[in-house]
Amino acid sequence: MKKETLFKVIIFSFIAVSCRQNDGYLYHVTPKPVESQQFEFKIKEMVGRDEVDILWVVDNSGSMEPFQTALFDNTDIFLQEFLQKGDVKWRMGLISTDRSDSPYVGFDPLNRLEDTSIDAADRFRRAIRRLGTDGDYVERTITPVMNHLDQNPDFVRNQAYFILIMLTDEEEQSSSSARDFIRYVEQMKGDLKWATAYGIFEAEGLNCDRTEWRYAGSRYERIVNGIGGKTYSLCTGDFGEHLANLAQDIVKKIKSKRILLKIRPLPRSIQIYFRGAILPGGSKSEGGFWTYDYNTNEIVFHDLSFAAGDNESVEVRFIPDDGQPLFE
Repeated sequence: MKKETLFKVIIFSFIAVSCRQNDGYLYHVTPKPVESQQFEFKIKEMVGRDEVDILWVVDNSGSMEPFQTALFDNTDIFLQEFLQKGDVKWRMGLISTDRSDSPYVGFDPLNRLEDTSIDAADRFRRAIRRLGTDGDYVERTITPVMNHLDQNPDFVRNQAYFILIMLTDEEEQSSSSARDFIRYVEQMKGDLKWATAYGIFEAEGLNCDRTEWRYAGSRYERIVNGIGGKTYSLCTGDFGEHLANLAQDIVKKIKSKRILLKIRPLPRSIQIYFRGAILPGGSKSEGGFWTYDYNTNEIVFHDLSFAAGDNESVEVRFIPDDGQPLFE
């Protein structure tokens, strides 16, 4: 054997023996320990208000007629959820995806569309009919929303929950980014916990066959995930059921006390303590006091009978799913 080859064999053998651990592996990586998160929340600081400002952005381009008709036909189903809850003070406005359009209803301070309106459903339906399908073929949501809210700063009330509902069959085409819009909403409300974005879309990835844009990775997905909310498909399911589900979710959101988590937890690891004792989770029928909403990353309290007053606190403990902030 040549000296050079023998030397290489000796060196390799020395490295292998030196690096070999008791477990028999050449390399051993010590995993980073998982750190449990622990937070304390006062009940009076939890999300929960009885006022909600709902802004609809409905696409009025040429392909939207069947979807506008579905919204027109199911307006009563949506409003019924709010009319049944007499203590919810709601306000609604309707704008289009055409940046040159004026608001269609709800922005006139002398003629609001709200819980005290006698003919709310009829007025909303008439506004939908006025939308038509002759709007700009370049569909935008971000630009019209920011423009109309800037021009009508009194539409969104300081103490109200802000709900954005987007209805379109096309991708978002504003010049501003999703991040710009999320920051705009955060600045407007002071905290994203007071806002939610819902999308009703026709897009690839939402069980839609004939479409030219993909929801995954889109600006709309980033808006819904960034602000927190849900997405519905225009291609599957019953439109009326979608609206009823959406309205129920809004009512539950504004009436229930909720904790918005900034970090995604492993659901099975969540533990909530009150005065040092574990507070059971689950539905009320199961003897629980809270549930975890994965879609919005919130802990929802459906029963606060365990606490004497709003100054009481609960302690939330969990193991992070990935350890990264959910909203940046």
